[in-house]
Amino acid sequence: MLDKAQLGNQVQKYVEDNNLIRKKAIYSEVNGTENVLDFPKLTLQQIRDITMGVYQLKQAPRYTESHLSDDNYMLQTCRDRPNLLRVKLTSRHSSSRVYSLWIEFSGDEVTGWYCTCKVGARVVGCCAHIASTMWYLGYSRWELETPSTCKYADSILNAKDVPLETDSDSDSDGFIEE
Repeated sequence: MLDKAQLGNQVQKYVEDNNLIRKKAIYSEVNGTENVLDFPKLTLQQIRDITMGVYQLKQAPRYTESHLSDDNYMLQTCRDRPNLLRVKLTSRHSSSRVYSLWIEFSGDEVTGWYCTCKVGARVVGCCAHIASTMWYLGYSRWELETPSTCKYADSILNAKDVPLETDSDSDSDGFIEE
């Protein structure tokens, strides 16, 4: 961790030096994740090592699901640097706020990241935007069954599906005979 902290964020430096935040013409939009086949397949442990914990990893499924369902997940590749992805995500707190994030990868590993959110430039750990994108592209899309974010939904009954109790079903004196 100390070594990482000393290095600085190389992706942030590249993005700012080349003004990639403002440029639109050098990106090509990816329609669906099947075109991002070069993105490495990651294990949950690899993502946990990048996030330096489980907090962002626990948020990733719900964060990703909310962005995919609202079509607020714009994935782009850089034409000059094909191993650099840019993703635009709306904030989960304010729909008018859009964050841009970049993830650099090489072979079977993620080599760097940068996000325009408040904590997105850190290199020891990463923000929830980066974590959810890595979780989705590197882990979730390879899994046959993605874990549901609402695990208790199956155990909740809908009142309209519960049959009404009739007088013949209930005991008139309130006692149950064994």
